[in-house]
Amino acid sequence: MTEPADRELPYVARYILHQWRVGVLATYSSNGIDGVPVVFHYDGQVIWVPQDGKPKGEGRLQRFVNVEANPACTLLLQHYSSNWDDLWWLRLRGQGVESSLGQQVRYSLASKYPQYATTALGSRALRFEITTARLWSARPLTLQAVDAAVQQQASS
Repeated sequence: MTEPADRELPYVARYILHQWRVGVLATYSSNGIDGVPVVFHYDGQVIWVPQDGKPKGEGRLQRFVNVEANPACTLLLQHYSSNWDDLWWLRLRGQGVESSLGQQVRYSLASKYPQYATTALGSRALRFEITTARLWSARPLTLQAVDAAVQQQASS
């Protein structure tokens, strides 16, 4: 399967992908679904989920082991609010592969996440090719509503 071109994703979905800071990545292992919170960069075609210098367990990251055996993966970006009229989520399904983290993606991640000034980025990443995307919202979703959610997320 080929991933949808950036222009094929709804504009609000593309905006969310560029602005949102954290998602939940689900990969599939022999024991079931592994879901972990992740940071990411969307380059207009592919989502990059980096390996960074935060403390990890021993050995290779489980997400890399999982996509080697089964490349299917899902990334969920969501906004929760006690006002349920403000709820939305974006679910991206696709294929993942372990890949090297190029300089442009490293620069983009460091620009999006100031934490990378003091936390090293590794040389590996999950390269996530989007095959399907689904956006749901409790009411029509505007860019202003996404911006407000981004600000709320940044202050949490």
